[in-house]
Amino acid sequence: MPYTNTTAENRPDLDIIVAEHIGVEQPGFVGTKLLPILPQEKSSGKFHKILFSEIDKQILDNRKTSTSGYNRIERTTDKDSFDCEKYGLEEPLDEDDVARMGMIEAEAMTSGLVSFNNLRAQEKRIAAKICTSTFGSAYQQAVVAAWCNAGTAKPLRDMNNSKNKLVKNIGGTKVPGCKLTLTITDEQLAALLETDEIMSKSLYTRKLGEGQPSLEELKAYFNVDDIFVASARIKKELIFSNAFGLLAIVSDSQGLKMIPRLGNTFLWTGSTASNNVTQTYRDEVKEADIVRVKHHVDEKIITAPCGVLLTGVLA
Repeated sequence: MPYTNTTAENRPDLDIIVAEHIGVEQPGFVGTKLLPILPQEKSSGKFHKILFSEIDKQILDNRKTSTSGYNRIERTTDKDSFDCEKYGLEEPLDEDDVARMGMIEAEAMTSGLVSFNNLRAQEKRIAAKICTSTFGSAYQQAVVAAWCNAGTAKPLRDMNNSKNKLVKNIGGTKVPGCKLTLTITDEQLAALLETDEIMSKSLYTRKLGEGQPSLEELKAYFNVDDIFVASARIKKELIFSNAFGLLAIVSDSQGLKMIPRLGNTFLWTGSTASNNVTQTYRDEVKEADIVRVKHHVDEKIITAPCGVLLTGVLA
């Protein structure tokens, strides 16, 4: 039966079905892991953020004497702003699909496909920010050798060089309320696992036939909190570039004034309660039932020095 409403209505039931069928977190999508979602009650606004030069500020003497109070930490902040925009996609329900599988299944399938493509569009926007124009030369680190050169690649040295640069830029890599993360593509991961360095380490710790190291083992080897593997594609091409990897400090804390991070995705909850909201309505002009998936967001790099762009990862 066709929809009766000509004004788009939220369909939380379809949001739940899509989440159950395709997962709340789509595998291979890393954009909102790098720039975690921060729900906001307003569509735009200003906020104070900690200056990267203040991140490692310390009070050298924390002793209280009988005649003095405790020393106080005073940090200088900078002003920034966000401005959420509407993004979304629509697709009409196929009448043949409805007749063949029923309305519920047709809605679920169409909602899943539209959600998937909406996330791909978001992934593309975020990936476009992970580039040399965002991260100047002070925030880049060339790898010793491309990871596809199995015999000469030195991935652990690449990680340590990048961490040293991060320490130089912001004073450290372990910051309370944050995670130190490595973002690479699935093709970079495949090359990494075949390097002599990783293979030799595996032979010492794994029995013959046990396969390649897991991400958990790689996290321990590189001493990072998480590894994000980007595998989303458009027309068979990776959305995130094979030329770059990214070592970055990320946080989903609302404490922008105190906790440093690479960036966040500001989500206006007054328009969309989550990052993918499904709506349906009837378009009488085209005589079609329409499924829409949208979000109202601003994906923003807040502190570029909280990231180090690894260059030349795959030649």
